[in-house]
Amino acid sequence: MRKDQAVRWVPTDDLPELPLAALDLSYDASQNLLTAHVYFRDLSAAGLPQFEPHIRGLTIAFNNVEAFKAYEEYADPIYAAGDDVPLLTESVPYGGTWGLIQMHRSSWLERLSIRNGSWSAETASHWVVKTGDMVLHVATRLGTAPDFQGWLEKSEQE
Repeated sequence: MRKDQAVRWVPTDDLPELPLAALDLSYDASQNLLTAHVYFRDLSAAGLPQFEPHIRGLTIAFNNVEAFKAYEEYADPIYAAGDDVPLLTESVPYGGTWGLIQMHRSSWLERLSIRNGSWSAETASHWVVKTGDMVLHVATRLGTAPDFQGWLEKSEQE
């Protein structure tokens, strides 16, 4: 049996040490491409201006997608299994876990490969985007790391 190992994944430099608040997804089946717009939690609205992110969020592209699934926080297999996940390195109120994770020895990939039958867990990579109440799991072909596509800038209203 596998023992899942969650490690911090940092797709680009200068990421704020803040929890994630939300994500938006789009999938292009013709290119086998999943795009995630990921938003940081802005704690300045709660009276904590020192925790205001310098950008709204980031865009990440997952290429060569084998599978993806979004779970409500408490239905997530990582939560259910009680696996340890990387924490924020700075103390942040309402903080907790780092939101971008790569899973090694993934039991989720193992379950998918058994159900699918056309590929094995050893030929895929497992990526996780964890917000406050939603957790996205993405399986890509082995060796296909997600691509940082750019920053989501703040609007004039923010």
